[in-house]
Amino acid sequence: MNESRAHRERPGPSRRGWWHPQATAWGCTSKHTPNLRLRVAPSGWVETSPPVEAGFRALSLLARKRTCHGLPFSPKSIGILRTGFIGDVILTTGMIRHVKDRYPQARLHYFCYSSARPIIEDNPRVDRVWSPSWLPLRRLGGLLRLEVFREMRAFMREARRERIDLLLVPCRQQTLLGTLKVALVVWMIQPGTSVGLCYRNRGFFLDIKVPDEGLLVRHESDWCADILRAAGIPGDCRVPCIEVHPQHERSVSRLLESHGIRPNERLVIIHPGGGSDASEPKWTLKRWPAANFARVAGELARMDGVRVLVTGVEAERPLFQEMTARGIAGVTDLIGRTSLKEFSALARRAALVIGNDSGATHVAAACGAPTIALFGYTDFIGYHPLGARVSLLRHATECAPCLYWFGRVPCQKSYSCLRSVRPEQVVAEARRLMAAHSAELRAALSLPKGRRRSA
Repeated sequence: MNESRAHRERPGPSRRGWWHPQATAWGCTSKHTPNLRLRVAPSGWVETSPPVEAGFRALSLLARKRTCHGLPFSPKSIGILRTGFIGDVILTTGMIRHVKDRYPQARLHYFCYSSARPIIEDNPRVDRVWSPSWLPLRRLGGLLRLEVFREMRAFMREARRERIDLLLVPCRQQTLLGTLKVALVVWMIQPGTSVGLCYRNRGFFLDIKVPDEGLLVRHESDWCADILRAAGIPGDCRVPCIEVHPQHERSVSRLLESHGIRPNERLVIIHPGGGSDASEPKWTLKRWPAANFARVAGELARMDGVRVLVTGVEAERPLFQEMTARGIAGVTDLIGRTSLKEFSALARRAALVIGNDSGATHVAAACGAPTIALFGYTDFIGYHPLGARVSLLRHATECAPCLYWFGRVPCQKSYSCLRSVRPEQVVAEARRLMAAHSAELRAALSLPKGRRRSA
């Protein structure tokens, strides 16, 4: 068997990229741009055909952007642009603290999707949150509608009136449309200086380019720290920052009282869903089976002083119904009862949070709750939740993490990287984290009152 035939029979790295047996000469076809031939490089990025890459190189040469480090001025208005979902935005919140500490008099703007807006808008360091309705659009046709064009024009005029001096862009150029959309937003804002990640020549729209080595290399927060250093703002971004308003704390207290949950009970939150669109296989394939969550909930509900809560949005109620069909008892249904901000307040009280690779586990970890995150084919190296007590559970396979979800190529191993994680493993890890959390609480209560806050 020759080398090329072997690479086409089994997914794996070749000298030209990551091939799949059902892929054509240039790999799979993008879902949103079916006429563009894509392949996944060893670095983890989706590669385009040579003419498109040549176009990126030409744009990079025409732009003639600077590659120096540091800023020659003190900015009066600073912006952070992150086109991503809840977990992606949380991983960049460490930048907010360092930017505001370095330039306390500057106005700080944050540009993100509307779904991630609740994570940022209660942060006292952020002066304004921008979440235009057209920003999450993932189809070129959606950006060409007349009403969208009018919204984009209004956004451009208002953003340019702010005269943003420095724009930090911790966006990864994963797809062609995503790269061009970020370039369009940067052009609309028209900052004095833009600093961001650049994979090959895809950061042609940036003034200061930070080299991006691709996926499966470093954590997202490390790339954010590199962007800050390039802008002359040193700092470690591995400590996320989520602010919880007292109003949401009180709302959660009333919710727990209405379900008869006592203050001395240990709360275990199980979040079986996750993902922005439950209809897309890209998100549903990231979920651990609901039957396994049911077995874990049943085991933990039998522990003394433990109350198991199941959370999620209303569209994820079929997952809870599938769990209850297994005959579990002692589980409280909070599906559709909490907003994102209230879930943050609830996670602060939890003794444990169990969920998939989703925004919920990122929120829980950032709020300081012991968290178990179940990972499958996604990049656990670069996008795992950040927190003091976070445990990642996954089944090690030779092909995971992979990036099959960029196209329509099915997994040949039935996603065993996630589905092979046994409920017994999750229960054992849950008991370990809860025991460690209880020990920390006992140690904190044994301290004098003046030292409890610092502990």
